[in-house]
Amino acid sequence: MGKEMSHSIKTDGKGNALSSPVLGYTLFPLAKTFFLLAMEYVESPEELDTGASKQIQFALTPEQALELAGALKIQATQMLEPLPPGTPRQ
Repeated sequence: MGKEMSHSIKTDGKGNALSSPVLGYTLFPLAKTFFLLAMEYVESPEELDTGASKQIQFALTPEQALELAGALKIQATQMLEPLPPGTPRQ
């Protein structure tokens, strides 16, 4: 298990969560002990318009990669499950 993080999320002045859309990623083994995960993202709608983007790189152990993959799969599966008619997504 990874280190438990605080659940503090960066927000704007109105309390809305700040997010950066992911444009792409690359993943490959690094030195047979880690995975390198490089993610390309933008921080603003203007950057989407201009094509400017940023990249961040993470070194993950195989255990961290599996944990992250599992957490993403659970969240994505729940989001894609059909809701009863008339129930809005939150």
